[in-house]
Amino acid sequence: MAIAKPELTQDIVPISVAILVVLFFGQHWGTNKISFLFSPLVAIWMLLFLIIGITNVLSYPGIFRAFDISRAVLWFVRTGNYDALGGVLLSITGVEALFADLGYFSKNTIRCTFSFVVYPCLVIMYLGQGAKMISEGDAVMGNVFYQTIPFGGGFYWFVFVMAIVVTIIASQAMISATFALLQQAIAMNVIPPIRVRHTSSNSFIQVCYDVPNWIMCLAVVGLVAGFGTSLNLTNAYGFAVATVMITTTLNVCTSMVVVEHYNLLIPIAFGGVFLFIDCIFWGATFRKVPHGAWFPLALGTVLLCFMIFWKWARETEVLAERMNRTRLSSILTIKNPTAQTFLLTEGPSKSQHESSLEMAPQLSHAEPGEIESIKDLDAIKPVSSKDSELAPNTIATQVFNFDSPISINFAPNYNQLVRVPGFAIFNSAASGNGVPLVFKKFIRQCASLPKYNVFLGVHFVTQPFVNPVERLQVHPVPRYEGFFECEYRVGYLQSLDLTWDGFVQPLVSQIANIEGNNGNCVRQAATNTTTLFLGDLMLNVSHGKRWQIKQHIKAFLLNEVYSRLKVIFGDGVSWNIQHDSIVRIGVWLDL
Repeated sequence: MAIAKPELTQDIVPISVAILVVLFFGQHWGTNKISFLFSPLVAIWMLLFLIIGITNVLSYPGIFRAFDISRAVLWFVRTGNYDALGGVLLSITGVEALFADLGYFSKNTIRCTFSFVVYPCLVIMYLGQGAKMISEGDAVMGNVFYQTIPFGGGFYWFVFVMAIVVTIIASQAMISATFALLQQAIAMNVIPPIRVRHTSSNSFIQVCYDVPNWIMCLAVVGLVAGFGTSLNLTNAYGFAVATVMITTTLNVCTSMVVVEHYNLLIPIAFGGVFLFIDCIFWGATFRKVPHGAWFPLALGTVLLCFMIFWKWARETEVLAERMNRTRLSSILTIKNPTAQTFLLTEGPSKSQHESSLEMAPQLSHAEPGEIESIKDLDAIKPVSSKDSELAPNTIATQVFNFDSPISINFAPNYNQLVRVPGFAIFNSAASGNGVPLVFKKFIRQCASLPKYNVFLGVHFVTQPFVNPVERLQVHPVPRYEGFFECEYRVGYLQSLDLTWDGFVQPLVSQIANIEGNNGNCVRQAATNTTTLFLGDLMLNVSHGKRWQIKQHIKAFLLNEVYSRLKVIFGDGVSWNIQHDSIVRIGVWLDL
């Protein structure tokens, strides 16, 4: 802007701040109404690159000798100007911001557009700039991009306007990419859950996080106003890009070994080549730390430490809950149970009959998640007493129905639990055998038991999206009528949807199908009253002896820091739920 209108030099920062504030303010309405213009505008921008590049290359066709890498090596050997590599890196910093939100596109789309459109246009553009610098020298050194635009007149101003437009598009792409990264980081439990706003009814991944949005707005405006010149911002951005390049190469090498299971020589060869190049660029940009690159280094270090802390604290909490989960049979005692006979269907051999008798006590104590591990369970089916008299290879176990009187093992003062109508969902942060701690706390405090109880476990998978058909896995709890397990699988680009249409209704439908003739009763109970019970787990870590420094640090981080952050960022903050159907129950655990 200062090149086209020098009198606006002092107004560049205020104009930039105004555009940024409007851009961040508009995130609440989403980009679905204007995003359809982004792709055509970026395509036009790439076409302009191609036209400008070809025109400028014709002024000095010998520029194609730049493909000879030996010339670059000899230049650095002759001059020893290592800092110039930082300037070389800037050729890929800036335009890639247009494609910061690549996570929204498929692999084939990215590969085709980058290989056949973006990369050729950029290379031709840079070759054209190099040709102009050779042919015209100092005349274009002030601002190579604008001063090498051919034709002049209307074409120059068209390129000028397009440059401003694609800068705004690049800023929007960076914001959208940041929201996508936040969504993935929350799913991976490396940052606290944050309330999300879906800005489009057609696209699930178009989201806005209100608090981070305004924090980013203040931070970006402060950076623009604080750094003042684009040179310092360029130094900061170049160092960040060089660091991302090294991180990406390391992640690719790790993926080759852990995910793809390649021969170890392949990632070593790949990493050896690309890490060598990346480290050279990183070293050149690291020298810019006193001149602006210190900011991304400090910010990245702080964020990394916080993410490591939050991940460790969450894993400690989940492990503590998993270790304190108990069997349903150790919580509930059912008086006068109904006996039911089961028939072994795989032959009447003596060995099978003996193995079934050995299995019977295991069956009587089976818990959620354990029943699948009992061998040959599918070979057992209930039969009538008449059939059992005719079949010598039968076993008997106890099945507890809705009419069975139930008491609590750990609360002898409660003679009998009251079974009330309703459909209750008990959420657990930890997966594994046993019932959630929130269920145990609920029946202790309320001395009642809903007619239908679902133990919910949420599992975030490594794929971006989970097919709706595969999202819910529901299994009945053996021997306990009205008890079910549910595994809710969520992709890392998806938010946890616990609304009636997104979760409860599909869950009720699956349970109704399992119940068969009693399916209408399930639907009626869920329609009348459906309650989601969330457990607010609070850890109390002992400080230990005075000389146990490590234990004191752990107690401080979990008791003072993590517990307070968890109050601010509750588990249900980022979930899509109906808040009027939630009951929170505090659960205290001593470590």
